[in-house]
Amino acid sequence: MERYSTIAYFCNVKNQQTTNMYKTDNIQKPKVFRMAFASKTGQAVDRHFGMTDKFLIFELNTADNSVSYIENRSTTAVCAQDCCHSNHNDEEASFEKVICQLNDVSAIFVSKIGEHAANFIENKGKAVYESPFPIEPLINKIIEDKLYLTDQWQ
Repeated sequence: MERYSTIAYFCNVKNQQTTNMYKTDNIQKPKVFRMAFASKTGQAVDRHFGMTDKFLIFELNTADNSVSYIENRSTTAVCAQDCCHSNHNDEEASFEKVICQLNDVSAIFVSKIGEHAANFIENKGKAVYESPFPIEPLINKIIEDKLYLTDQWQ
């Protein structure tokens, strides 16, 4: 099962139990990761990857699990109106623009994303998740489950 389609297993914010998929005895050096959330409202992940033209950028410091809001970053929407049903070369050029605009981000959270786009992003070394949830509880769940270790964010 692809990672981008399995986000619901851990981030059902309505008190669903989860299982830890990482080893706690594997000690990692603290790192700082940037996360991008596709949001129109600023409260929830509510934008499709292809339709969003901005991402909220947050920074997670794993040393103390602190999270800081960095900025509201404008990006190039992949699909202007109709979602892209053109050839993959045109889509990939659009995906590449967004990836360049999110070059310092380790994980991208969107409400929906097509399989081709998700595979393209993951092949560029970024984690991508379908996670149409409120941002604050989602961040808390990311920290609680140490998603950055589970999915080996870069």
